[in-house]
Amino acid sequence: MSAKLPALVLAVLAGCNIFGPQLETTGRMRLEPTPSQYEGWHAEVQDCLGRARSYERIEWFVADELYYGGAEIGGVWSSPDRITMRRDHVGWEPSVKHELVHYIEQVSEHGPEFLRCSGILG
Repeated sequence: MSAKLPALVLAVLAGCNIFGPQLETTGRMRLEPTPSQYEGWHAEVQDCLGRARSYERIEWFVADELYYGGAEIGGVWSSPDRITMRRDHVGWEPSVKHELVHYIEQVSEHGPEFLRCSGILG
C-alpha cells in the first residue's frame, strides 16, 4: 500500500455530511454549468453500488473554501440532493464520486463502498 493512500483516504472521507452546522463555506454558489464528466461518474458509481438515484435531482454547488473544525475539506453532501465541492476538487474524480456515493446511498456513514466506488481502490 502506498504511503500516500492513508492521507488520500482521509482527504476524501473528510468531505462528508456528518458535520452538520459546523460546516463553514466561503464563496459558495451554484456550479453552472455542471462539468460534463459528472453524469458519467454518477453512472459509474450507480453501477458500482448496484443502486440508482436520479442524476437530474442533484443540486451542484461550488465553494472557494469548505471547512469543518478548522480543517479544509474537499466536498460535502447535504441530504437529500445537494452536493457542494471545494473549487479545487471540482475536477477530482475520487472526491466527486465519494459525494455521489453519499447521494445515491442517502447515508452519512462510511462503509467499504466509499473506497471501492470512489475509485480510490481498484
